[in-house]
Amino acid sequence: MANRNELIIWDIDLYGTPKDFDDALAMADTLSEQSTNNVSLNLKKFARKLSKVAQKAKQDDDFWQGYENIEQDIATLSYAAFILEMPNRGWESILKEAVALANKLNLAIVYEEAIMAFLPDDQILPTENLPYWQAIKKSLKTRAKNTFPKTLKQFKALMEPKFDLLLAKYGFVGGLEMPERKGIYSAYSRKLGDIDQYIEVIYRLEDVYD
Repeated sequence: MANRNELIIWDIDLYGTPKDFDDALAMADTLSEQSTNNVSLNLKKFARKLSKVAQKAKQDDDFWQGYENIEQDIATLSYAAFILEMPNRGWESILKEAVALANKLNLAIVYEEAIMAFLPDDQILPTENLPYWQAIKKSLKTRAKNTFPKTLKQFKALMEPKFDLLLAKYGFVGGLEMPERKGIYSAYSRKLGDIDQYIEVIYRLEDVYD
């Protein structure tokens, strides 16, 4: 089983509890390819609740975008385990929410990329990785207190007034709509004699992992 940046989730009541991390990997591999006609009710509840979390969270953290459709993905699931793809950025937040829900619904989660499996009653496999998981949760708490913008729209709201003030000193007027420009931007123009001058500020997020 090659390392994959995804969570593999199954219902312990239906398919059992792994004894150790190697057993968890083996079960995840098997169940993710094992066909079934009856998807676990707890998996459906998991998807519904995580979809609601994503719907709200994506307003502040854009890496949640797309996760609000998980409930639809579960509806067409034909395997014993559900595979949830993880993003390169923000995976810690999604993992925290997924683990919290899985604990309540008696689900197992295997995250091979992070070398961790999560079981009900806050159990972690292998047990020596518990400090790593605790450090992740502590980091998320610290990050939650950070008021710096988390989305491009929030960053624009922070920076645009500063650009407005700076460029107004040189006769530029903001609020310009650029018909061919897509995405999030601020655009300014001024007339200098017979010449029209334009300045565009483009807000773009670049993933360092890509």
